[in-house]
Amino acid sequence: MNLRYLTPGLALALVSSCRYDKSDRWTIDPVTEKPLCTPDAMRCNGALERCDASGASWSVVDDCPARSLVCAGPLGRCAHCVPGASSCNGETVSTCNPDGEGETPGMTCDTTRGIGCREGGCRALCDYARQVKSNVGCEY
Repeated sequence: MNLRYLTPGLALALVSSCRYDKSDRWTIDPVTEKPLCTPDAMRCNGALERCDASGASWSVVDDCPARSLVCAGPLGRCAHCVPGASSCNGETVSTCNPDGEGETPGMTCDTTRGIGCREGGCRALCDYARQVKSNVGCEY
């Protein structure tokens, strides 16, 4: 068999088998956007927000910081503090009441032993200074 006659026939077969590819062969169903949030869900994002009925966006229900309050997620409303959260009032640890409307004073940290109230708890000041990379509260 002569290759001269075979090559044009092979080339013609290859060219005729090519066709336009729309690049959508992997698309099975139309792409639909997933909802951003669950309809009517509430969240704290500084302010108290609610998800709209379509699940497409959040809207502010109550601007807590504008009223000098915090958004208390467990209560689903603005309050003076978040229930169960601890804070420092000087060297005294205070814990927020379950209703979010006040705090109950707790333990007072012993500063004479190098222990102070930081981030809602009594902490050894030198250890805390190393942790937050500071020299405040510890002498070197």
